[in-house]
Amino acid sequence: MLVVDDDHSFQVFVAGNAEEGIRLFRKHHPAAVLLDVHLGDGQRDGISLCDQIRDDISSEFTAILILSAERRSAEDQIKGRTVGADTYVLKPVKLTDLESRLNEILRKKRAPAA
Repeated sequence: MLVVDDDHSFQVFVAGNAEEGIRLFRKHHPAAVLLDVHLGDGQRDGISLCDQIRDDISSEFTAILILSAERRSAEDQIKGRTVGADTYVLKPVKLTDLESRLNEILRKKRAPAA
């Protein structure tokens, strides 16, 4: 993933499968995680990885966005939200729209509780 933005400073970690993804999450505790539903290794998907990340107490303030080109049904989207995704984005998506959703979620997560 390449992120180019003059307003933000991002450090990006890229994982090729679910096991590497959870390892990087536990090591770096990122502010945001973008998960593809189809991870390609055939063993796990982004929804199960989201569930595993949300089981980690340190994920409370982490924004999780699930992206999918294949699993587009309302049922898939509900399942993603049920396991803790903050949003379920259908591909293709404009980078500006993705950035807008991410920033909105991060603002909500960082806002003081009322």
